[in-house]
Amino acid sequence: MLSYEKLTRKPKVFKTFTGLTPEQCNTIYTEIEQQYPKQERKRLKRKNRKRENRLQAAEENLTKHIRAITQGKVKSRKDKDKRIADILKKHSVGSYIRHQGDRKGYGFRFWRVKEKIQKVEQWDGVFVFVTTETSMTALEMLESYRE
Repeated sequence: MLSYEKLTRKPKVFKTFTGLTPEQCNTIYTEIEQQYPKQERKRLKRKNRKRENRLQAAEENLTKHIRAITQGKVKSRKDKDKRIADILKKHSVGSYIRHQGDRKGYGFRFWRVKEKIQKVEQWDGVFVFVTTETSMTALEMLESYRE
């Protein structure tokens, strides 16, 4: 398996893989390492409102669907299941919400998969940049991508 240590022993191979010399990579790493604590604190304070909004909208639609079932507006399990799948797909929350059908009738219940949400939240706001640009500092590079 390739590692940083192995690649730095062969600078030409390192440059082929990264587009940088080991020295350039070390310079960028040092800059990032200095900025990281500040940026990490900023990232962790940020609330991911987009995911939460999608979850809430899906939960509202699923609750309406349960109401439609109890009012007799849903005619089959197939219709029920299709509507649930459509709601989860529409809001892109299929991996964050689970559901289980009742044994009798068309009813169902749903819940958030908290472990999955927590797992993805730890990476909210983290992005990896791969570039061949060597004339900018890491901070300048980040700012240029924000524009």
